[in-house]
Amino acid sequence: KYGNTGTRYAVLIGINYTSHTQGRLRGCHNDVHNIRKFIMDVAKVEAHNITILLDDGTSTEPTRANIMNALDELCQKCKPG
Repeated sequence: KYGNTGTRYAVLIGINYTSHTQGRLRGCHNDVHNIRKFIMDVAKVEAHNITILLDDGTSTEPTRANIMNALDELCQKCKPG
């Protein structure tokens, strides 16, 4: 179903806007953790191949620079096929 070869990678971004006084979201961080578990269990993506960016104060912040860097690193790792 998902193919039997190749290495899978993922970049997961959760932004709850925790530093904002208005417009905060709830659940974005939970979504990232749930998707991470799902792709590890179902698609067999290895934990070290998943990059997570969260605005939770402990993870790498999802700034424009960090998002672009994560996507650039993903592109560097990927190969045709």
